[in-house]
Amino acid sequence: HFLWMTSEILGISASSARMFLIAAGIMDLVVVMGVFARGDVRRMALWYAFVWGILTALARPLAYVEMESVGADLTRWLPEMLIRIPHGGVAALLLIQQKK
Repeated sequence: HFLWMTSEILGISASSARMFLIAAGIMDLVVVMGVFARGDVRRMALWYAFVWGILTALARPLAYVEMESVGADLTRWLPEMLIRIPHGGVAALLLIQQKK
């Protein structure tokens, strides 16, 4: 499903989507290490986590909601998005906390 969603949203081939997802997975591991760093490295890692978390939360509605069946599709995919919003929300809270 991830390959299909990625190629559908970005308009790329399945092989390009696979490479994109591998790169994103590697970046996720780098970001985890960055979150435990200090200063600018931590701030950049949290910003990346915030943006990536929000984008991945939006991925399901973007990939699966069709205009002709928007009501039924949103009924199914909006909860999926809401479950994933905290992926970016936690990073946002840590960014806010870091400024204090």
